[in-house]
Amino acid sequence: MKIPKKIAGNMLSLFAIVYVIFVLTNCASTLKVNTNTNGTIDFSQYKTFDFYQVKEENDPLGELTWRRILMALELELGKKGIKKSNEPDLLINVYAMATQRQQTNVQNYGVGMYYGGYYGGAYMPYGYGAGFSYSPGYAYTSTYRDGTFVIDIIDRQNEELIMQSIVTSSAEVSSTDSERRINYAAKKIFDVIPDQK
Repeated sequence: MKIPKKIAGNMLSLFAIVYVIFVLTNCASTLKVNTNTNGTIDFSQYKTFDFYQVKEENDPLGELTWRRILMALELELGKKGIKKSNEPDLLINVYAMATQRQQTNVQNYGVGMYYGGYYGGAYMPYGYGAGFSYSPGYAYTSTYRDGTFVIDIIDRQNEELIMQSIVTSSAEVSSTDSERRINYAAKKIFDVIPDQK
């Protein structure tokens, strides 16, 4: 398979730019997808793709997470009529930069006041009372994974970058909705390509 010579040359500078974007947009429990395309490209001419380079830095995502990411991308491209092949029209690079961080959350103490009356019947008189209630504060720590993902789509024959998506994500490591977030991001990435009719 012919490998484009222009792909690797500018990746380091691109990654540096992406890192700055990651730092500036870092925010808890967020998911943002920004996609740019060559506006003159007719995507209907592409029928096949393959992953060319899959790379991660800093905190490893793990095999299961990578499998979900690549399967989600493949599924969404399939909806556009673009299937995975050993002789691809398109090459896809996926870069991931993930970092874990901890955030301490503090719940302040609470003070309440109550006031009320009672009637005790034949053996107890009317009565009234007032008082205070107190609940102590506490702190808990959550672990988050901040990630920036860059998806490059390259026209293999022309060696031309025709589409690029940058996904920024932040969520608790213990979150159970990672698969939903991955599927949502994959769908948003390829929203610019018309579905196959």
